[in-house]
Amino acid sequence: VSSYGGPALTSLELVDYPETILPENALKSLISLRSLAIRYRYIREGIECRLRSWLSPLRQLESLTIIGKLCFTVGTKINFFS
Repeated sequence: VSSYGGPALTSLELVDYPETILPENALKSLISLRSLAIRYRYIREGIECRLRSWLSPLRQLESLTIIGKLCFTVGTKINFFS
């Protein structure tokens, strides 16, 4: 297995997508990501929020922008890096 030797991805914007399109481990290998913007198209009732599992491996993340209906209640304390 050869490894990629090019520049690391440091910024990503997910635009107008449903919550279920990406699996829970979708961002696992993006450990160099420093900025993430998520623009939700919609969140359906009964769909488990994947945001915590997407963010947990992103230890270098410095900026997070979420636009659209959140998959959790505003004011809910979420510890992504536990």
